[in-house]
Amino acid sequence: MNSYFVVYDLEDNIICYLDNIYDLCHFTGLRTYDVNYKFKKSINDYIQVIVDKQKLNVYKF
Repeated sequence: MNSYFVVYDLEDNIICYLDNIYDLCHFTGLRTYDVNYKFKKSINDYIQVIVDKQKLNVYKF
């Protein structure tokens, strides 16, 4: 099953849509292991990442 990701800023504006985890890793600079770990341990439906000194919420669908 393929997942896709939507990145929002903290004011719920859509920043980008990413087709797969590899695109997300390239966008955030995180490793696939770290992304999977963050989603597995998250109690929310999203994770927070910092990209270019901006905190963003990443949702997985």
